[in-house]
Amino acid sequence: MPVTSGPIEAFIVKTGYIGVDLFFFVSAYSLADKEIKYSELLKNRFLTIYVKFLLLIVAAAIIKGMPLIKMIKAATMVDFFEKGGGAFLWFVPAIFIFYLIYPLFIQWNNRYKIVIVLVFWLLISVAIELFTGYNKIFIFTNRIPVIMLGFFMKKKNLSHVLQIICIPVGIILLYLFGYKSKLNSPITEMFYVVAIILVIGIAGISSYVSSGKLWDILSCGTLEMYGLQMIIGPRLVTFIYRTIGNRLATNLIVIVVIFILSFCISKIYAYILSLILKEA
Repeated sequence: MPVTSGPIEAFIVKTGYIGVDLFFFVSAYSLADKEIKYSELLKNRFLTIYVKFLLLIVAAAIIKGMPLIKMIKAATMVDFFEKGGGAFLWFVPAIFIFYLIYPLFIQWNNRYKIVIVLVFWLLISVAIELFTGYNKIFIFTNRIPVIMLGFFMKKKNLSHVLQIICIPVGIILLYLFGYKSKLNSPITEMFYVVAIILVIGIAGISSYVSSGKLWDILSCGTLEMYGLQMIIGPRLVTFIYRTIGNRLATNLIVIVVIFILSFCISKIYAYILSLILKEA
């Protein structure tokens, strides 16, 4: 719920999609130099991501009355390929596709593979849009450059000065081509690629944040938070605002409530999953 009518808040809200770019960047970065057993990674991600996704679909069916056909399409990713960013929790199928493909990229022994992937991505995207008009999953495929950036930065350390400079430059580019006007050339939703500069800067700053118990708590249940704010967020906002009548307080209360619910659900799911795996 908007708190002010100011341009700064509007800019932050309308470019909040950069959080997705940061997630893909961090995921690519964290896996870049690891020894990955493909089958084990997929099993882990299926249990920790896709099963939760299926449970969120069931929750949406119960709370919001999602039709059976939409449930099936969402669970099988058909909804994602048909609607792209308009699909139910589109980010979950997208990140799962990432986990299906990225380990194969890591194991590919070719010194020019980043360049090859980026050229292939751009040419195929242009060809698909030009000859078919299909661009539904560009919301995901246009994050391929930031994924390649995550891999690159794990291998090549950029200076902290350069990373800090990227923040103001990235904000300006995002304002011009991701907010004031949205870049849709040479392909639709090319403005997602513009976020790369700011991602470099934010990633550089985040490296100074030390991990610990508090950070673990804050990062716990991110998928659950993403799902709950989509499923119950609007109703929760409406109910609390009608009760207290203050926009800022409403936002803070909703954030706290969804965080607590997500944290609890995450812990309960992890406990049940550990029991099932232990029995198996």
